[in-house]
Amino acid sequence: MQLSFYLITDILPNIVIIKGMSDGLIVLDAQDRVVDINPSAESIIGWTTSEAIGQPVNQVLSCWPDLAKEHREVTETQSEIVLGKGEEERYYDLRISPLYARRGSIAGRVIVLHNITERKKQEGLQRKVFENTQAGIFIIQDGKFRYVNPQFENYSGYTKEELLKMSSSALVSSEDRETLQENALKTLTGKGAHAYEYRLIRKNEQILWIIARVVPIEYEGRAILGSCMDITERKQEEQRKAQFINMLAHELNTPLTPILSSGKLLLEQLESKGEIESRLARNILNGAYTLSDRLGEFLDLAKSETGLLEVNPELLEMQGLIRRIVRQYIPLFAAKKQKFQEKLEKPLPCVLADDKCVGQVLSNLLSNAHKFTPEEGQVTLKGRTEENVLVIKVEDNGPCIPLEKQATLFQPYSHSDQFSGLGLGLAICKQLVELQGGRIWYQSLPNKGNSFGFSLPLAKETTVSGREETATS
Repeated sequence: MQLSFYLITDILPNIVIIKGMSDGLIVLDAQDRVVDINPSAESIIGWTTSEAIGQPVNQVLSCWPDLAKEHREVTETQSEIVLGKGEEERYYDLRISPLYARRGSIAGRVIVLHNITERKKQEGLQRKVFENTQAGIFIIQDGKFRYVNPQFENYSGYTKEELLKMSSSALVSSEDRETLQENALKTLTGKGAHAYEYRLIRKNEQILWIIARVVPIEYEGRAILGSCMDITERKQEEQRKAQFINMLAHELNTPLTPILSSGKLLLEQLESKGEIESRLARNILNGAYTLSDRLGEFLDLAKSETGLLEVNPELLEMQGLIRRIVRQYIPLFAAKKQKFQEKLEKPLPCVLADDKCVGQVLSNLLSNAHKFTPEEGQVTLKGRTEENVLVIKVEDNGPCIPLEKQATLFQPYSHSDQFSGLGLGLAICKQLVELQGGRIWYQSLPNKGNSFGFSLPLAKETTVSGREETATS
């Protein structure tokens, strides 16, 4: 009893703290008899303090035999236990710590019971969600699967046991492995990552298209938590659309080509015959050109919506491209008595862009400026370097676009009632610019007119005075 006396006198200054704690505390002597419990422990084990004191701990704590077997030595230990079986189960985090007497010998133990029922319920709910969701869930650490849910098993065709022994890259098509590795590295280094698509090779060697999103987590160290969905049907539908668009383009362009070439020859032949004949031939040719233009716009938009619109960025000398495009519009500006002015930085730097696509964008903006600017109006083409991009602007002094229409300018089929056309030009321009890493915008110039601008990334090499020199971008 003297040992217990030392125990009690040693902890006496802390009795007030123990009584007010929300965690349950059970103090044992060296023989594992209860010396004291606090009110929280009373409600947890269902014993009052007077009933518990002096009792062997295995009488008041039903799980003690298993704990004693698990923790044979009196050291700092931790376990999770379940109480209230048969009733509503309650989960506790149980910690056992040695308690020392004044002379340094072990006098007993202190058991701390922390209620983790709500946490366990949340974990159980999360587990149910993970196990029953239609998305594949996985955790990858050091290139290996650490967790997979049933849906991911279904996607892969492998069992959980097989997957946990595999490298995660073993399921990925060789064409997509580099992209996945880059994405994983960005995620782990906190640089962020977007959803990405890849081809998953199932156990039966069937290919599934998967879209996945991953986030970094702490799971016994740094790991990646990912979710994925099967998008094979969507990809197959995109392929069918692509085939249809290519077929449509071929079928429509095939009869247009001889119409255009024949129309040119017919106009040349009839221009000397008389005004009526030549006017009819010119109308036919102009109609064929209009049909060809509308068809081109429609096919470009269809390609952009199915992900088939492609650009091939290369080192592009902008001065020459601008000169070539502007030359086509000088007669149109002159016919409408419009003043055209260039305000270009000299010399313009080279950009990393697709010659044909940039020409299409610039041509569309100049065409719109010509259409919407009144006779004797002003059209100005500007170009200058801003940070790491080249900015091109086409400004006019025509009527400002109403505020309610500005929000839909770059959306398909947003056309003006004043002019013919499908209203696809600006929507296609937006796609072409963004595919090249730039952006496009509209700015109203109060009491002055309108400004359409787009930016393109500078190339690492730029043309200066006819020579190519290295430049930092």
